[in-house]
Amino acid sequence: MNSNSETKSIPTGALKDDASFSTCNQGVIKKNVLVVNSDPQIRESLQNVLRPEGYQVVLAVNGQESIKQSFWYRFDLLVLDIDLPDINGWAVFGMLTSMNPFLQSIVITGDSKNLGPSVLKGAGAWIEKPLNFHLLLETAEKLLMESRDATIQRLTNQRLETSSELPGTSIRSHKMDTAKKIHSSWRKGSR
Repeated sequence: MNSNSETKSIPTGALKDDASFSTCNQGVIKKNVLVVNSDPQIRESLQNVLRPEGYQVVLAVNGQESIKQSFWYRFDLLVLDIDLPDINGWAVFGMLTSMNPFLQSIVITGDSKNLGPSVLKGAGAWIEKPLNFHLLLETAEKLLMESRDATIQRLTNQRLETSSELPGTSIRSHKMDTAKKIHSSWRKGSR
């Protein structure tokens, strides 16, 4: 664990306060986590940190593999290093969140200049290398506790804050419209 690493959370709004939610290390609810990182030591370290906490971990060595895994599994959390050998990490992020608009995400980067786009693209949080695993676990838990309503609110606020600044925000707008439709149908079906 390195105390020099830093995490930046994007404002998440209200976190879910639900007595039926069990923490991962109690083993009642296991969340599926996709770890995408080209470095085998980092992948293995992340797996060794997440699994004992009760997370089901699937590893992907590159962007193509992560997209394939997303066709087979429904993930609750994405831990993505944006520096991938085959596909731009932000393109992978966009594809995976298009497939699952409620996918929570932690973006890992070694270059703080790449951090700005994480806010604009809707990442839940970012962590700078070298990784602080304790901080990563805390961040993962907070993101996974976020309610769907809070996620929609966070993403909508990010869209409103950035829509006047950036070209190409129509893609984000489409994702939010999709997320709202999914959430609306989910709420109707759960009543």
